[in-house]
Amino acid sequence: MKLKNRLKERRAALGVNQQEMGRLAGVSRQTISLIERGDYSPSVTLALTLAKICNMKVEDIFTLEEDEENANCRTIPTPWMWSGDWGERSPSASAPGCCWRGC
Repeated sequence: MKLKNRLKERRAALGVNQQEMGRLAGVSRQTISLIERGDYSPSVTLALTLAKICNMKVEDIFTLEEDEENANCRTIPTPWMWSGDWGERSPSASAPGCCWRGC
């Protein structure tokens, strides 16, 4: 999955440049540029900070785009879907839906 963002669009709506957005968020202009280009995924803290600056929810700025490999997978593995402990990666026979990376 790839993290997509609308930061450049939101920043433009606020009328601030990358330098100013970086100052408001406590990061460099280069970091803002990397995020906007999709070359850097911000930490949760930075993503929340940017959302707060933009007066939006984080999911209104950042979204996950599915890649072809996982396009049909709708099941996220949870503890009850695995036999044994989390160290083992063998799906339990009773796991509902598609399996982890074996859709």
